[in-house]
Amino acid sequence: MIHPPQIYRAISKMYKKRGKTASTQNKRSAFTRKYLDSYSKFGFLQCPDTDQLPRPQCVICATVMGNEDMEPSRLIRHLNTKHSDLVNKHIEFFMHKRDALKIEKKLNSQASTTDTSLLTASYLKSLQIAKCKKSYSFGEELIKASLIAASNEVLGQSAVSKMKDIPLSNDTVERLFI
Repeated sequence: MIHPPQIYRAISKMYKKRGKTASTQNKRSAFTRKYLDSYSKFGFLQCPDTDQLPRPQCVICATVMGNEDMEPSRLIRHLNTKHSDLVNKHIEFFMHKRDALKIEKKLNSQASTTDTSLLTASYLKSLQIAKCKKSYSFGEELIKASLIAASNEVLGQSAVSKMKDIPLSNDTVERLFI
């Protein structure tokens, strides 16, 4: 009867005879493809923040493909299958779409950023409410109203607008904690 350690030794001896070890036999060579500017004629740009492992992004549908797909035949296949009506477009069309996609990404990132100090304030107030074992609606009904009144009296109207922006609604607090 052959025990598992003997099997492993026999397998490793076979691979050593071939000049390979068992550990290196399963490893694939890591080849990173580089983005070329000529890929823009197929409607692709390099996805931002992927300098270590560049990946192509379609300027039409914003699909991000893998690094292994960064070869002309696969980019052309994507263009032919997904956007067959745009195959004969000039490179200027794709450049215009590329610029529009970059502007759209920039606008989306600016619109989606929230003030971290407001979120921290919301979290701290919600934590105090939870420590007092009160309902989450307590924050919106009483605490937020008292914060707005006190800041108006002490700090002025500019602070009131900041206090109104603190998310203390029942739904927001419930999302934070549950």
